[in-house]
Amino acid sequence: MFFGTEESVLEFDGTVWRSWSTSGNAVKSLSLINEDELLVASDGDWGILAITGRERGYRSQPLPQNMPELWQTHGAVIGPAGEWIMSANGGSVVKSPGKPSVWIPLQNENQEIPQLFDQSETVLAFVPGNGFHEWLANKWVRLDANSELGSASRISMAKGSASSPAGLFGTSDGRLFHKYADHISPVDWAVTELLATTGIRFMRRLQNGNLAIATNEQGILLLSPEGAVVQRVDQLRGMESQTVHHLFEDHEFGLWAGTDFGLTRVDLETPYTLFFRRDGLERSFINCMVRHEGRLHIGMDRGAYILHPAQMDKGWNARFIPIPEMEAQVRSLLSTDHGLLIGTNEGLWWLPPSAEVPVQISTSSLQGLEPVLTPEGKSQNQFWWWHRDQIGQGHWNGQRWEIGESVATTPDSVKEIRADGSLSIWVTLANHE
Repeated sequence: MFFGTEESVLEFDGTVWRSWSTSGNAVKSLSLINEDELLVASDGDWGILAITGRERGYRSQPLPQNMPELWQTHGAVIGPAGEWIMSANGGSVVKSPGKPSVWIPLQNENQEIPQLFDQSETVLAFVPGNGFHEWLANKWVRLDANSELGSASRISMAKGSASSPAGLFGTSDGRLFHKYADHISPVDWAVTELLATTGIRFMRRLQNGNLAIATNEQGILLLSPEGAVVQRVDQLRGMESQTVHHLFEDHEFGLWAGTDFGLTRVDLETPYTLFFRRDGLERSFINCMVRHEGRLHIGMDRGAYILHPAQMDKGWNARFIPIPEMEAQVRSLLSTDHGLLIGTNEGLWWLPPSAEVPVQISTSSLQGLEPVLTPEGKSQNQFWWWHRDQIGQGHWNGQRWEIGESVATTPDSVKEIRADGSLSIWVTLANHE
């Protein structure tokens, strides 16, 4: 893998980094000529970087004599006939195989070509305020289908997917367009409202069909082929910078992001998700977890939390929301058809179905809760509770939960109880096997 920096080209072979000296200026683009050479465009220069063989190193290439006095490199691509095309303000430098480089101006030399796109069979140039131009018969020809792009100062392009074969244009102001052979049309996805606030700096179609979008100050958005946001990667997920300039996917499905503060590799295929304080959790010990009403609930040394699903159309990842008015140490959670039971050091609480605020049932400290098991299965109307050396039962009275008195005293503190299907329970004591 090769990366252009402010003063050189970096190579990474999966283990070791190596720096290749070029012109000493900021590298704008890299294009693979063949397995041995790269075309490097940098500020005020372009050339060949030989990466194998005895002649390894950078060789600057001559520039045309009739170029404007003040010019700036924006990047270079390799055309369908093997010609090298470098964009600049006022036009482009073109070098065909076996011929010297020539200067090809735009019709309006006061304009510039900040971006070139290699389209396999042709090359497109984007001119701000003047739309797309195609490289035809050794000159730039303006395309007609440009009006939709409006005043975009910069665009990005991405390939289509199996479910949406048309390619995509993304503009600096956050608009998306389907790219067809003879026209472009706006994309009607819910994410466009979010993109209008983040802008689009770069797009890349990933190997799994998803679309990665680099934004201004909002990190990376990952979209499904149908346009739904499936993931967001930003500083809250470990990135050094929120502004991403370029994206590249390696053969191990790792996504490399070039940012304001260096290079970040994101492992999109990781099998687990980490939740931190920024995801709603306090820095506290987690005592218990249960799934209730289709959502994960956790009990901590201070309070209980519910995992709320992501709202990717708003750019929100999944996060934990605290259960209101729950400040006690939560030691046990029990899901029932009549709501969630919460055992704490300040008593038993009950969160009725679809309710947001729990109701306190008792004030006596509880260590744990366990459902009563009958030959027919888990009872929805009874439960076991325990605290220190006391074991008791609670039941549903038809309207709310009630907790009964202790029914057994053990010779030592209860560590755990497990019910079986015969209405009996197995008790583990703190200092007994």
